[in-house]
Amino acid sequence: MTVTSVPEAKPASPNLASAPVLATRAAVDALVGLPLAVTLAILKYRLYQIDVIINKAVKYGLLSVTLTAVYAAIVVGIGTLVGYVGGPLLTVAAAVVIATLFQPVRDRASSLPGQGTAISARIPAHPAP
Repeated sequence: MTVTSVPEAKPASPNLASAPVLATRAAVDALVGLPLAVTLAILKYRLYQIDVIINKAVKYGLLSVTLTAVYAAIVVGIGTLVGYVGGPLLTVAAAVVIATLFQPVRDRASSLPGQGTAISARIPAHPAP
């Protein structure tokens, strides 16, 4: 009787060590790729009128930055100039000035021409099929 050796079973994939790397890569691609694809589709086909939303966000962002700068200039600048640091009087005065300026500055920002954003100007609109 002759004894023959049984060949060892080989794994289905020769490189099983790369499986976690591939799974991680697939997860990263899904987490980054899907939102990126949705963003590009929204911008390319002007879905949800996103250019209007971006335009308003930029205008109100600039409004916020402007009023914050005015507030800081009043509190820090006048406070340092007068030598009055801290205390509620200057803070309340600055808040009153900002509250008074808010509506006119907002109206001025709203009256600025909104011809679209740089994003919508670069991406041509595609007509519906």
